[in-house]
Amino acid sequence: MDMVLIICISDGTSIVIDGFDIVSMYTSIPGVEVEHSGYTWRENYYYDLLNYLNEYKYIGVKRNNCNEELKYRNHDYTYQDGDFKHNTPLFLKTSNIITIIDMYD
Repeated sequence: MDMVLIICISDGTSIVIDGFDIVSMYTSIPGVEVEHSGYTWRENYYYDLLNYLNEYKYIGVKRNNCNEELKYRNHDYTYQDGDFKHNTPLFLKTSNIITIIDMYD
């Protein structure tokens, strides 16, 4: 996993974003407004991403690789058990996000 961003949540937890993970912004779910990979957000649209926290109501994170855990509040959003794969996006209200950290800066 190449950690490129960290989403810091108001409950004190955080979500690590891999460069190939998909991060999406939504006014209402499931209508994606803006979507990029972790690498693209970090390299080209980092400040837009921070500003979008005020513009959009929801942020979604979907892992690229099912072998990399995506867990929030004891719920698995991504996992692989043998041949069985589960990969659903994690949706968070943007009002609950404190900041998003650029791991390369």
